[in-house]
Amino acid sequence: MEYQFGNYDDNFSNNSPEDDIIRAGGGNDTIHMAFGNNTLLGEAGNDSLIGGEGDDYLDGGTGNDTLSGGLGRNTYFFNRGYDKDTITEALGSSNVNFGAGISLDDIRITAGGPDNKDLKIYLIDPENPEQPLDEIADVLTIENGVGTPVQADQLVFADGTTLPKFEVHEDGSLRYFGTDDDDIFVGSNADEEIYGSTGVDVIDGGGGRNAIRYNNSSEAVSINLATGQMSGGDAEGDQLTNISQVFGTSYDDVIIGDDNNNGLFGLDGDDHLDGGGGDDWLNAYGSGSDYLNGGTGNDTVRYRWSKSAVTVDLADQANNAGDAAGDTYVSIENVMGSDEFSDTIIGDTGNNKLWGYGGDDTITGGDGNDIFLFEENFEHDTITDFTAGAGSEDTIHFSEGTFGNFEDVIAAASDVGTDTVIQLDDDNSVTLQNVSITDLHADDFAFV
Repeated sequence: MEYQFGNYDDNFSNNSPEDDIIRAGGGNDTIHMAFGNNTLLGEAGNDSLIGGEGDDYLDGGTGNDTLSGGLGRNTYFFNRGYDKDTITEALGSSNVNFGAGISLDDIRITAGGPDNKDLKIYLIDPENPEQPLDEIADVLTIENGVGTPVQADQLVFADGTTLPKFEVHEDGSLRYFGTDDDDIFVGSNADEEIYGSTGVDVIDGGGGRNAIRYNNSSEAVSINLATGQMSGGDAEGDQLTNISQVFGTSYDDVIIGDDNNNGLFGLDGDDHLDGGGGDDWLNAYGSGSDYLNGGTGNDTVRYRWSKSAVTVDLADQANNAGDAAGDTYVSIENVMGSDEFSDTIIGDTGNNKLWGYGGDDTITGGDGNDIFLFEENFEHDTITDFTAGAGSEDTIHFSEGTFGNFEDVIAAASDVGTDTVIQLDDDNSVTLQNVSITDLHADDFAFV
């Protein structure tokens, strides 16, 4: 049966098992259905549409509407001009359909609401794509949708394309999951993390800094972002564009970057990582003996997530230990140590950037104009060969949250034997071996 209401504030409930169509008309209406596969159309006004046990279709229309499909596999419709609608439950087995002319590039998905627990979908104005999110008129909120995977086919666009399974986390990060079929995925302008799966997939990351992950592949993969050639395991036959970060498998992978600034992650296995052009980050934590070629640009080997201390010697890799043991470096200028262990990091004759990161690290720059970087919670590090003084070749960079200027550094410094110790607090200090306070000059420091 079909019901049509007028422009009043109507309150209608129905326990019929029939499949009904309800047109609420104008006014702020409340429609509550118990059974049947019903079509609930809020039309104008701020409406509350509540489905029951069946598979319901809920379209709030214009106004700020509250939608609850209840049990069953429900469909929610959202379009431009619909203002701010709220779905009061995680999607479960239900889906959202968007109106004509709305594509993936027209939406932004974020975490929001109390404690960032709600999933918020903003409809971007194509005439004003840089409009701040808090000024956007059309917003769909899915309560308690954060951290719950939204399954494939649950966001459906008018041209028939669907968004893959995805998660939004409380930090705002988005993760998309491929299926076992041949997926086609076009990203938005947000930063996205895409999990590859079996099937021959066409993946365009869109704007932002996007990552493809093959962690779950049962075989090694070969990825070449420059040529677009992908093979092996879950990467077989895939086409990737606008991807800047690649995560390999636990096997012996080959991952080659392009002319952009890439982040390449070999994980376990004896991996071959080649950054190509750009300033690349080659992540070599994990077991295995890796071949790491930065290519052109200013490139960094990173062991931040290693599970034990590492020794990294750019000049003589035979001295390497921990996850760096057996690794070979070509065209690598910079090193980042582990997150929490006491590493030994040694540069070469070039101009190196060296981070101990966490842990009580010992750092040697070697010849060249070296930069030693210290971020928050760097702990107690020692530089063995710092060259101090006006116009000297070495520089210490202190990030925000450490020291703000040269005067602060000198106030925190003291001579200890033949060394200078710069004490940020009880948990963080830098020791400069064979350097006295009087040797230090403002040229020795930068604050970033």
